[in-house]
Amino acid sequence: MNCPRCGTPLEKSYYNKIINFHCPHCNGQAVTLSGLRSLGVDPDNLAAIWQSANAGKLGTLLNCPECGKPMRVVKLDNGNNIFYIDSCISCHVIWFDFGELENIPVIQFPCPQPPPKVSPVSVDKFTASSGNDSFEIPSVLDHLGIDRTWCSIALQLLLKLFFRI
Repeated sequence: MNCPRCGTPLEKSYYNKIINFHCPHCNGQAVTLSGLRSLGVDPDNLAAIWQSANAGKLGTLLNCPECGKPMRVVKLDNGNNIFYIDSCISCHVIWFDFGELENIPVIQFPCPQPPPKVSPVSVDKFTASSGNDSFEIPSVLDHLGIDRTWCSIALQLLLKLFFRI
């Protein structure tokens, strides 16, 4: 693939963990529509880009670096700047001139919070508290005076019989 602006062979590269094709001469980038989705571009903005490309006229002199068909010009306004990108409706490749990709509005996802740490529960006994008083509640096996070793052996035998291990 060659750069649609200057004809330099494009190099495969990564932009925020997505694959794109970068021109080492003019620093333009070819990114797919699905790549923009992976970047977190607002779905409403993606829909607007795609609708504008489909409704747009062939107002560019650029051909798609992927399929060679004429690309369509899409006007973007990020609130601070108005700029134009080139979009191929055949193979969903969007060409960004230097600095344009960084101006696409993205969704700001909140950082996920780690789950709270849970302390393990003791099987042997439980502690209950009420106000300033706390007391231990023995397990059922302790209360009945049953030896845990025999319970463990019996449970293992039952599991082997049940699951035919």
